[in-house]
Amino acid sequence: MSSFRGAPHIGMVPIAKAAEKAKLLCVEIVHLILGGFLENVARLTKVHGCSSILVDPVDPVEVRARSRAVLAGMSAFQAFGSLKIPRASGWALAERHEGPRLNPLVIESPNTCHRIHRFTGETVAAFVSEFTTDVRIANMYDLPKNVVISQLKRARVRTVVPYAEIGIYLYRASNIPEMETD
Repeated sequence: MSSFRGAPHIGMVPIAKAAEKAKLLCVEIVHLILGGFLENVARLTKVHGCSSILVDPVDPVEVRARSRAVLAGMSAFQAFGSLKIPRASGWALAERHEGPRLNPLVIESPNTCHRIHRFTGETVAAFVSEFTTDVRIANMYDLPKNVVISQLKRARVRTVVPYAEIGIYLYRASNIPEMETD
């Protein structure tokens, strides 16, 4: 487990600075800390929140290499962004046990105290090839979303999962008719 050794030493930096130096996202540094993949982590006692946690960046190249070795694939932020779906909808799809599912890659930490969920490019590409959303259809045809939804209803194209379950209209891509762009 990462060691919070009380008093920080000179050279330790906040998570944001460590992320900047290593060219990583702050959340990736946090995952590395929580998973026990980074050593020499200290906490300031009179500061609250994430700014109280300091990291010894040792060598940003080493931190980046450790990140690449541990954090395979893409983050949820990247995966859901490429799918053009809200974060809550992405997690709802990742947590499904049947039907349309976005399968995460679960990385167990050596300290068994933290799980990291990542997504492979292949998983995201497979999902995109099989399923689509009203937003992606609207972007593809350069139509307003309400026009796309109206045309899909007229063509009797049904969603594969009720909106209430995942918070988006998800369709099987093979069921999408050509859209009228007049």
